[in-house]
Amino acid sequence: MRETTNTLPFGRTLPIRRTAPLVVGRTAWVRTLKDGAILLTIAFILTSCTSNRYAGIDLRSGASEPELQKLAMRARVGDKSAQLELGGRFETGRGVGVDRAISRMLYTAAANDSGGPVPVWTPRIGKVSGHIAFYSSGPRVPGLPAARARLKSLENRDGHPRRSRK
Repeated sequence: MRETTNTLPFGRTLPIRRTAPLVVGRTAWVRTLKDGAILLTIAFILTSCTSNRYAGIDLRSGASEPELQKLAMRARVGDKSAQLELGGRFETGRGVGVDRAISRMLYTAAANDSGGPVPVWTPRIGKVSGHIAFYSSGPRVPGLPAARARLKSLENRDGHPRRSRK
């Protein structure tokens, strides 16, 4: 370790101890990837355990109609056809209360593409500069045209125009 000083305003100095530089190499990257994998696993476990509801439907065994629970569980994990069907139920009130906001949310999820590579910023580690790494979030699933049509119809009827992308 070597000791240096930084000059502060009014002529004061502050001693700073510098430790050995971070070793950047294969072991640092492996350690970083392992730490990242552990954090992602913990985040996934915590988010999957925190909620027993999806779109206002109680998913605990016996709490709601079994068919509705199965549909909500499929929609929750990204099944586009289930999201479209559940959105239709909330729009018309079939088996659930009418809720246009939830319907809009479900139609939007069904209409948008999902999956594929996701860019993730990796910060600087030692002398290696930060960069963008692409990670797979599963197979790419295109949005449903029927969901786009229903979403547009719902927004036209309710007076909520879709935001244009510029």
